[in-house]
Amino acid sequence: MIDTPNLFHWPMFPRVTEDDPLAQLRLLPSLDVHATFIDPIRSMGHTITRDYFKMKRTLTALTVAATMFASSASAFEPDDLQKLKDTGNCERCDLMGADLSGAFLYSANLFMANLFMANLNGANLNGANLEGSSLEGAELLGANLDSADLRNADLYGANLKGAHLSGADMNGAILCNTIMPDNSVIYSGC
Repeated sequence: MIDTPNLFHWPMFPRVTEDDPLAQLRLLPSLDVHATFIDPIRSMGHTITRDYFKMKRTLTALTVAATMFASSASAFEPDDLQKLKDTGNCERCDLMGADLSGAFLYSANLFMANLFMANLNGANLNGANLEGSSLEGAELLGANLDSADLRNADLYGANLKGAHLSGADMNGAILCNTIMPDNSVIYSGC
């Protein structure tokens, strides 16, 4: 039995012997972290630093570009929104991403309107004309679409969970990946 010095230098730890199952691990030569990892990296120092700052500039530029694109992609035409509020008639309007949650749009004329990603949760669209409108990705949770004209409307990815569709005309409507009022998903027209 070979008695080895205490590796922890604390009086509470017993001295390590070869009979100790962990002794083999404790007796391994220590890993020289600097020689193994840091020195090779340090020798490439200027390359790593240059690449880091180049990557940082690229990521910053991408973040700015993505933010600008996202803000312009969800923008609606304020004049069109005002027209809808004033008259209830907004044919071919650009209301992309508009927040119309809870809006009273009874019998509104939204023929061929762009309602891409619009929030229409709880909106009253009873009897509304949405023929040919783009409602891609629109949120229509609990919306009242009773007797609405949804012919040829694009409801790709729209969420109609809890919506009322009694008497709605949906002939030719695209219902691809559309969540229906009963929470089922329809894949027709994909």
